[in-house]
Amino acid sequence: MNQHTPQEWADWTGCYVAQDKGGSFYMFPDKPDMCTDGALWRSDDFFVCIPEELVDIPVDHHWTTLYEPRKADNAPHQSVKEYVLVLDFDQEDLAQKVSEMLNNGWSLYGNPFTSSSRFGLSYYQAMTRERSYEQDV
Repeated sequence: MNQHTPQEWADWTGCYVAQDKGGSFYMFPDKPDMCTDGALWRSDDFFVCIPEELVDIPVDHHWTTLYEPRKADNAPHQSVKEYVLVLDFDQEDLAQKVSEMLNNGWSLYGNPFTSSSRFGLSYYQAMTRERSYEQDV
């Protein structure tokens, strides 16, 4: 299974990545704030939990670090690799989503995997694609 640092998650997804005091990592589309209790990050928008087995925690990491997505300079013809983690609670539905994305220029990244939580079994597939800034990244 491929693990990635929180900064890599932020760069690939274009989301902010933060860890709560309990150890879980989350992706936020908008910049989150630290809650007043100092143990969690909050956002007015939705957030996605990154399964812990997919996070390679750097040696110098502290849970209060907020990883911001970095984008390359807007130079002409420059591209960026997009990364997305496709999730579904049904294996066949995940296969259908992945097939649609493959038809739209995405590529598989690693093997599919599962994770269990209080919501049941979740099925995942990581996918990537190259996009140029002209394609409105």
